[in-house]
Amino acid sequence: MRMHAPGIGLWLWTTCVLTGCAMGGVVSISEPNLDNPGTWDLSLDASGVLHIAELSLSVKPQNARSGLIAVGPIVPFVPLGRGNELRKEKPFQIVVQFETSDERYTFAPKDTVLLHAGAEYRPVESAGPFTRASAPRELQRASRGHDWVCNDTWTSKLSLPSQYLDDVPIPSSRSCFVLEFPVLTPSPDQPFQIELRGLKKEGRQVDLPKINFRPGTTGAYSILGSAQSSSRLYADARKSRARA
Repeated sequence: MRMHAPGIGLWLWTTCVLTGCAMGGVVSISEPNLDNPGTWDLSLDASGVLHIAELSLSVKPQNARSGLIAVGPIVPFVPLGRGNELRKEKPFQIVVQFETSDERYTFAPKDTVLLHAGAEYRPVESAGPFTRASAPRELQRASRGHDWVCNDTWTSKLSLPSQYLDDVPIPSSRSCFVLEFPVLTPSPDQPFQIELRGLKKEGRQVDLPKINFRPGTTGAYSILGSAQSSSRLYADARKSRARA
């Protein structure tokens, strides 16, 4: 007998109640990686942050896809539906975050390059620097990078054409820039690269490697059953996939 999606959801819900499994939210989002990091004397740390002398930076693509999963002894890992791509059919945005105590750095958003599907794009709009930082909440926690976010990036209107934002001083604290590209937001399953060519120190360009973005998945929260942390949900999901 073929079971349709609503029937599968009801069956999983009942199974979770009876067996003590957990139903939770899962977020898929592109994760940063470096090819041949040893050739640059630079590397991404475990959180996805790039460290350069007195400065650290991270790039967080805004292409999350949220969905539901069931994790448990009878249902080891089952995604429920295809998920919701939050910026589907909208222009692609990234958030570039900096943390430094050195006032000699500047950043030119217009010199950032997106490499995607065989084409190269430059930002058409950008905003920042934003400096009101706080701990990430909800979907913000899914992005690898600094363990803080800039509050204003989620409500900002990108009204400044990127070509006018040249060599903006980076505040000697925590700060963020939002960049928008003239291409629709790629799904978390599509690879792309980001080149930050606009970072300078005392007017001299700081060469950085291309940051490759590949699919990633992060457990978010538990809805039903025994409480589990996001890391536990993610670990269970990865074990189930390995057994498959």
